[in-house]
Amino acid sequence: MEQAYDKMSWRTLELVLMKGFPLKFRNWVLSCVTSPRFSILVNGTLTEGITAGCRFRQGCPLSPYLFIICSELLSLHFHQNYQELGVQIRTGGPLVSHLLYADDVLFFAGVTTANVRKFSTILDDYCGWTGQRINMNKSAIMFSRLVPSSTKTRLAKLAGCRKVEEMDYLGVKFLMRRLTKADFNSLIHKVNTLTISWGTRHLSLAGRITMINSVLIPLSTYTVTHTLMPRGVLAEVERLCRRFLWDKDMEHKSMHYAAWGDITRPRRYGGLGFHASHKWVGPLRARIAWDFLNKPQNLFQRCMRHTYGAWPWQQNHKRGESGGWRIICNGADSLSSVVRWKVCNGVEIDIVNHIWILDLAISLWPTFCNIERIEGCSVSDFITLDNCWDHRKLLGGFGEALVDRICDVKIWTDTNADSLELIKSPIGTSISAICYDSLFQCEEDQVCTILKLGLKPRERIFWWRVYMELIPTCGWLHRRGYCADVFCPMGCNQVEDLNHVMTQCKQL
Repeated sequence: MEQAYDKMSWRTLELVLMKGFPLKFRNWVLSCVTSPRFSILVNGTLTEGITAGCRFRQGCPLSPYLFIICSELLSLHFHQNYQELGVQIRTGGPLVSHLLYADDVLFFAGVTTANVRKFSTILDDYCGWTGQRINMNKSAIMFSRLVPSSTKTRLAKLAGCRKVEEMDYLGVKFLMRRLTKADFNSLIHKVNTLTISWGTRHLSLAGRITMINSVLIPLSTYTVTHTLMPRGVLAEVERLCRRFLWDKDMEHKSMHYAAWGDITRPRRYGGLGFHASHKWVGPLRARIAWDFLNKPQNLFQRCMRHTYGAWPWQQNHKRGESGGWRIICNGADSLSSVVRWKVCNGVEIDIVNHIWILDLAISLWPTFCNIERIEGCSVSDFITLDNCWDHRKLLGGFGEALVDRICDVKIWTDTNADSLELIKSPIGTSISAICYDSLFQCEEDQVCTILKLGLKPRERIFWWRVYMELIPTCGWLHRRGYCADVFCPMGCNQVEDLNHVMTQCKQL
């Protein structure tokens, strides 16, 4: 849409609000929207006030909600008068006719002249109701690879917009082929440009760490979450981050004081909190997998469930699977270690391999059980008809201590089927952070003491380097082959190691 906020009619808003909103609320909203007056400054003199008849103010927190309410006219027009329009991902699945995000609109339909004319009619009606106008310079039409070139040209001319082989929508590339490294050259170029620009400003190590954590790594976060980004792109972004962290500038290579695998650990485990790309991708997509499991009514979830089923934990991927489904499965793999089953009827729960007691599957427990008795069974085999645990059957397969633990598991009767829940409540953190943290099965490092002191970043990084023994003393450089003399250059006649530099040197 062309200048969508500026052209939305106030009369349209008033009529839409009359469909179910209380009179008092309508008056409040309209008084906020329709009150502005404008004056033009001509040669230092203000003209008389001009009263506008349309426009939602940019930056107002209320404007997006009001625009979405008015945009519902387009969706309702589709549902009431053009239900036959749309495409199906699979036969029998839900029809997808359009997607709306603010002033960006996507239409989907079969390749026919009649459908193009219907879309033109829909847009003409919508623009007539709201005062909106189509921006033909930014509009484009994209076809399947199976459509003949002559048909593409004819329908693009009829629609009045250009035909394209690819397009961007909400930061995600739409292509009729697999994404390659060349499709992400703009991302790599942006990261490289920033590192070169910052490299000339002589930032401290703490400043570089802050820039990597807050800018460079997040640049690719959204894209890698929603697309199948090639590993080569992630490796290149990671390489640029490593060089920016340690090198004086992009033209002179410097010594890397610590392995990248060590500094990409969470801070409480002795690292700098960087997210290693090969470990971070799955947890990022875990949120999408969680929505897939818990919001089956959403359009995307309904399309995926109809095509691939409701279970994203697959052993083998089939050729031709969509990128969206692969992203869900990848996120589900990361999600598997942080979720457990809520027992309702127990039909869906594998008693040995699924997590339903505390935070581990029984197959991982250091306990004795009759594996021949329980292997291949579901939890439902040990639940009675009145929704209680069958104590006699449990004793036939498990030891008494584990039976007592199983009997403490609640059987939910307020739902019709088994469902998944998070083992840890995500209060104050995200599902992605929980999944990423689960990858590091180790005890909290003593370096956490430094983090809890509340030091400034430069002071904190210095003491972190001391703790990790990353201070370039003569002894440290000698072990790496950079220095022949290991003695203190201040004339102490002692080997210059970390202990000497921090406590024993006579120049302290």
